[in-house]
Amino acid sequence: SEQLTTTLAHELHHLRRFRGPGPHDTLGANLLAEGLAQCFQEEVGCPTPNYALAVRGPRLAALAGLARDTWAETRYDHNRWFYGDRSDPAWPWSGGYSLGYELVRRYLATRGMTASEAATLSAKEAWPVLAPILETLAVEQRDLP
Repeated sequence: SEQLTTTLAHELHHLRRFRGPGPHDTLGANLLAEGLAQCFQEEVGCPTPNYALAVRGPRLAALAGLARDTWAETRYDHNRWFYGDRSDPAWPWSGGYSLGYELVRRYLATRGMTASEAATLSAKEAWPVLAPILETLAVEQRDLP
């Protein structure tokens, strides 16, 4: 089924990343890993996952601002970032997935790369390109509905 193929593509990219570039112990490393896995799904012909597009507008802008300030943090709430918090609308379901997807989609376009080619990219290595993308997202998404 399409769902199985999509899931396998996503997890296959994660498996490749587990061989390198190193630990996924920071917010930035996890945003990058999830964004790359989602872009890899598209690369191999799967549809864009719904959670990649779940958060847009001001909520994505707010997350971009937070991510900019906490990119290298190891002590972050992974569940809040990626699965949301029903008691706090500032933490929407799939926020980290949506932000990771948008960051990586723009990164790959800027660099002329595919998710396969970027499989070993570290969060530290990507930061000089991703930091201005986060800044742009924080501003441009703020005014969307």
